[in-house]
Amino acid sequence: NTQKFLRLKQNIESLIPKKHLEIIRIPDARNMGEGYNRGARQAVGDILIFCHDDIELLTPDFGYRLAAQLDEYDLLGVAGSIWLRDAKWTLAGFPYLRGQVVHALADRSGFTYSAYGVDGAMSGGIQVLDGLFLAMRRDFWAENPFDEGYDGFHLYDIDLSFRCYLAGHRVGVCNDILIEHRSLGRFDESWKRAANRFAARFGKRLESHSSGVLVCSNFRLNDREQVFQLFRALRHFGYGADI
Repeated sequence: NTQKFLRLKQNIESLIPKKHLEIIRIPDARNMGEGYNRGARQAVGDILIFCHDDIELLTPDFGYRLAAQLDEYDLLGVAGSIWLRDAKWTLAGFPYLRGQVVHALADRSGFTYSAYGVDGAMSGGIQVLDGLFLAMRRDFWAENPFDEGYDGFHLYDIDLSFRCYLAGHRVGVCNDILIEHRSLGRFDESWKRAANRFAARFGKRLESHSSGVLVCSNFRLNDREQVFQLFRALRHFGYGADI
């Protein structure tokens, strides 16, 4: 979507100096895995960020934080879980979820702040990441490309992060990077087909203990100032993980 892309491009260019930045748009991807892999092959930088076009980065120094954390982790996101039950990662529930995302949707006013779990600036031991924002170094991507066999725009993220977890790689959630997302995702027939493919591939590797008691806590907020106040409070006090 051209309008979404231009808005995201302006957002990113306001946060990272252009001499350190390369933005590659893939407007005609066959599926998300194919599009992400194609973009990565075109990129020349060491740090690769894969993201949707309907997000906005709200943390001004996210680039410095991300670069520092990639010295400790192989694959990073902003939301995920330390346990995966099935293809829909949020169903792991409390207290397994990690991260936070701000949702701004066209059909409702204000913001919905989804707080999954915050146990420090970083959460390690992650099994699965949401694909709205993923980061890794080029060499790691070259050894762990996205699977291009999933139809449409689903499960590429779950597949990649779970594969990396099973291989013993260091997967983490950045709790100190806040992102606004203008979508809740679509769990349609395309998603179901992708979920069936994922289950056929990994079903025997999924853990079987009981799921948590809550999916996450959602806070309805009026404006960005309230968003940042809650972000600071959750970082200070912690939420949802081992408390």
